[in-house]
Amino acid sequence: MSVVAGSYAAQAHYRLEAGPPCPGAIVLLHGLGGDLEQLWGITGAEVGGRPAAMLAPDARGHGHTQLPELGPLHFGVLAQDLLSLVDHLHLGQKLVLVGVSMGAATALAVALSRPERVHGLVLVRPAWLNEPRPKNLAPFAEVAALMREHGPVAGRALFEASTTYHDYKALSPSTGASLLDQFAKPFAFSRVRRLEELPGAVPYEHPGALQAVLAPTLVIGAPDDPLHPVEFAQELAGLLPWARLALITPRDLSPERNLADLRAAAGGFIAGLPPIDMLPAEPAQVDEAEA
Repeated sequence: MSVVAGSYAAQAHYRLEAGPPCPGAIVLLHGLGGDLEQLWGITGAEVGGRPAAMLAPDARGHGHTQLPELGPLHFGVLAQDLLSLVDHLHLGQKLVLVGVSMGAATALAVALSRPERVHGLVLVRPAWLNEPRPKNLAPFAEVAALMREHGPVAGRALFEASTTYHDYKALSPSTGASLLDQFAKPFAFSRVRRLEELPGAVPYEHPGALQAVLAPTLVIGAPDDPLHPVEFAQELAGLLPWARLALITPRDLSPERNLADLRAAAGGFIAGLPPIDMLPAEPAQVDEAEA
């Protein structure tokens, strides 16, 4: 394990719900600018009806994780961070990874670099494919530039008056609010590098590489989300060999239904996986019914 990842494991802030001994865990991975609470409660601490540990970490440069130096920011490092923390906590070899946006890309990076560690994947509203700086993530560069030049308070006011903000707010009020909220995140100014560098990272370089991901996978998308195009979810579901797609209610249509759909889809999928201590000889078939 690299020095960078090892440093993260010793200093990461995380939430852990540990049950009876189990050879693995469910890991919840938040999005860009988010924190460990973002996905907590999305599923119960069981896989296939048997108890499993539940871990939600703050990624480097996020939440309450404080490192002496932020270090490099790309999905290879975030994947190493995650595995180093799991091993530091002795949570076992097999993981069910549930990631939203940046967390979905991190989960994919883990599945590609260490496929033997992944028991199942839930990729929620993916925002990254294999193209650096895709158009859907372009607003983060504008947010970062304003924050660097004017600071979080004045930068927020300027962004709120910008065409970019008004265009995104018109498309999706929740997306506009999410972009504006980046200025109010803890240590937003000192961590602005995450908004500059992570949109330029990719979890995989070639679509064909995803054929190596043999873990059962659920990809969850929602229409009318300009930061997380539903087409990305559809593409990943088509490229991953053992994936299926679930479409959920858009946040702007009903935040309550969006959350309920998300919990039903993710929780139902994880409940339908084989228990972590019952490892199949080949990827498990999952219920094909739409969530």
